[in-house]
Amino acid sequence: MLKTIYDEMWDSSYSKIKSGQCDIDKLISDPNDTRRGVTALTYLQNNESKVSRKITEFLCELKKVEPKQYYYPEEELHLTILSIISCIPGFQLADIDTFSYVQIFKQCMQDTESISIKFEGVTISTSCILIQGFPIGEGLNELRNKLRNRYQESSLHTTIDSRYRLSTAHVTAVRFTSQLIN
Repeated sequence: MLKTIYDEMWDSSYSKIKSGQCDIDKLISDPNDTRRGVTALTYLQNNESKVSRKITEFLCELKKVEPKQYYYPEEELHLTILSIISCIPGFQLADIDTFSYVQIFKQCMQDTESISIKFEGVTISTSCILIQGFPIGEGLNELRNKLRNRYQESSLHTTIDSRYRLSTAHVTAVRFTSQLIN
């Protein structure tokens, strides 16, 4: 099923990108960018340094072809477990009760099955290049569902699944910050 999703992403984005229809993120390196949110994620370098090094090697090769894009540094490569509050311009942690959000996260982490991901292949969207991830077992889906249920049962503000329901296990490796030239 995930392979189909990744293939469909490629198929729906490739012709658009080829004709110059990229979604450019002009704010990613802007120090005045105020987009913020709350996301549960795990960094590859902390958990799978061999994988993060391989991805970084791949990105070094890509950078030779498309030098003007944003390439995630190795220490920023991550897997999004779930976006609790999507990035919103002007959002600040002072706007929410962070303790309550953390408590729910900690409760959901208790008795959670370990999460293993096999990273293999690349796909694209009109805004980025992604490394395809394939969960081994149900640990990731179970944790995502626990988080969804607990946050939605609470009175805390969330935007979980408001843009799309996260079902993949990808790593975003490159964000398009200018039109592609190669």
